[in-house]
Amino acid sequence: MRLLSMLLVTAVAVNAQSPLTTIFASNNGNATGGATYFDIDVVDPAGITIFNIDINTTGAAVGIDVWTCATTYVGNNADPTLWTNVGGGTGVGAGQDNPTPICLGATGIYLAPGQYGIAIVQQAGTNARYTTGSGGFVLTYSTAEATLNLGSGTNVPFSAGIFTPRVWNGSLHYESGTSVGVCLPNASTESIGTGCYTQYSSVYELFAAGPNDLEGMKITSTGGVLSVAAGSGFGVPLGSSVVALGDDDNQPAGTLGCFVGSNGWLATGAGNSNGFAPSIAGFLNNPSTGVYCWTDLQPNVSASGQVYYSESGTLATVTYDGVYGWNTTDANDIQVKLDTATGDWSIEVEVMGAGNPEDTLAGYALGGASADPGATDFVASNTVTVSPAIHEFHAPGTNDLVGMRLEGNQLGGGQIAMTMIAGGGVGVPLGSTAVTLGDDDVQPVGTLGMYVGSNCFMTDAAGASNGWAPTLAAALGNPGIGMYSWTDLNPTAAGSGSVYYHEAGTVATVIYDNVFGWGTSDVNSVSISCDVSNASWHMEWESVGAGNPEELLIMYKYGSSTSSTAVDFDQLYAAQPLPTLAAADQLGLGLSSNNPSLGTDWDLTCSEMDAGATGAVFFFGSGATNPGIDLAAIGAPGCFAYTTADLGAFLELGAGSVTHTLAIPNVAALAGAELTVQATSSTPSNAFGINTSNGVTGTLGL
Repeated sequence: MRLLSMLLVTAVAVNAQSPLTTIFASNNGNATGGATYFDIDVVDPAGITIFNIDINTTGAAVGIDVWTCATTYVGNNADPTLWTNVGGGTGVGAGQDNPTPICLGATGIYLAPGQYGIAIVQQAGTNARYTTGSGGFVLTYSTAEATLNLGSGTNVPFSAGIFTPRVWNGSLHYESGTSVGVCLPNASTESIGTGCYTQYSSVYELFAAGPNDLEGMKITSTGGVLSVAAGSGFGVPLGSSVVALGDDDNQPAGTLGCFVGSNGWLATGAGNSNGFAPSIAGFLNNPSTGVYCWTDLQPNVSASGQVYYSESGTLATVTYDGVYGWNTTDANDIQVKLDTATGDWSIEVEVMGAGNPEDTLAGYALGGASADPGATDFVASNTVTVSPAIHEFHAPGTNDLVGMRLEGNQLGGGQIAMTMIAGGGVGVPLGSTAVTLGDDDVQPVGTLGMYVGSNCFMTDAAGASNGWAPTLAAALGNPGIGMYSWTDLNPTAAGSGSVYYHEAGTVATVIYDNVFGWGTSDVNSVSISCDVSNASWHMEWESVGAGNPEELLIMYKYGSSTSSTAVDFDQLYAAQPLPTLAAADQLGLGLSSNNPSLGTDWDLTCSEMDAGATGAVFFFGSGATNPGIDLAAIGAPGCFAYTTADLGAFLELGAGSVTHTLAIPNVAALAGAELTVQATSSTPSNAFGINTSNGVTGTLGL
């Protein structure tokens, strides 16, 4: 492994058997500011240089001074004139019965061959934990270079009132001769920056009981990008199996580990709430990732439709096929999908039961606790504002808005807000009257001052052109408000359907009911409506004749206008980004670790990986340098490089969360070395295809 090789290359050869360690198993201790005593016999002919001392203390900010006297502490500890302060240092407490390292400065403490009494004097606020030396405790500890003979303690340095025998808890780190080793600091880590926000915990909308504006719509999330469009309709996929569900029930299904709820949801695991009344709190805190169109359904009642489950690779699909709302005979047709590998999902609603007794909660939530991002209005995200006149041309016999309903409202200042929703179907309202129209004809209708053209338009003023070939100039030149789905129709042809007109208060509606295209028997069913009180309007297309001989001009014009903005109406369904959620609800790729102590394993864990990620790469860099390179330029906005990555990289395979373990050699010369680490994992949510985690700087030590 390149990383370990480079670390070991930096380590100097250590000939001495340092450290000389007693124990860290205290059963007693002295007062803060006290002292402990022992003897040391240095037998190394070159002497030793002590550069680091570990102590056992309960203090936080701690410090010691080291005093020596000739030969032995025994009989000398109460006379301070016999002692010499030879050095000391401070440190950060590691907790009782853990080594707290104290660095002894650049030169350390040199002891020539011979015998010494040692006093470890605690600075203000520092206590010592030690072991009462009875019941067979070892009082002598040795290496090839030195031997310790233990020992005693006092609450006041160099005073009477000695507690003995006492076993000092600690270690002496030393080098042979006068060379000074690397002081052993506490092992530590520090987090750098944040990981890329790559996925959102939740998104939802809560609807009142009964039908809602998702009927006929499909919500899709692909690579973290949300879009809403007209549904194409669905059936029960081939190969589906019935899920036998009781009321307010959920059951495992298939081979992907998924669970299906009777009340309109699909989850990646067990434990999610299936209460009859959808709860935002339950939705946000369910333990398993789920896709929801949650309302109170009852698939186990007589004559209700059934719930079906199917799998295709990693894609799980649940279809609620005509399932009754609870205690009703109103059918619900809902389909939810979840790709268990990529995390992509969709919800399509064909029918919501009019009598459903409970609210509906539609959305997606990752498993585990999630902050509330606030509700999202899925359909309203497809509203755009444009200029007073807008239009789009379609080639003969085509219209990509079939099955859709385009709605417009005046905003003032000549601006129009448009929203696209799924159409409910074009029918002839009760009380409608047939409009007698010739070919290429315009006639006044009703009592609201409206005019209807045989070629599929309605205006509020006389004099509109009704040429068989639509032109932008002619439409702009027409007086008044105009709603156009202008193409060459022939309601006078034998067998053709008719044109009907209907009024309801201030709302005028014209319906082209299976009217033939000119020279064809291909039918066109279109509805155009206008509220004369506020100029709001809609156009809806159920069918467009494939053989229509002329272009189709879809247009709305308010008053006189010399120009019109060309738009692509179906792009009202262009993909919209997920709503901005609270920072606490954004999940960035995370990197966490324990402290990298010598002679132990450094465990680094990469978490919050994207659902489709199969592993993570851990990059290691030398030193504590944080380059902080913004990766937006290569297609990863919000991602940064926090390591130089010059020591190598390691791949760990797994899903969700993976750990890389690095064995740290027990080599004193490595103490104090600093490394930076950062993890990366694959994602479909940015062009670079990679998420980056926060960085971690690790300091090797005890």
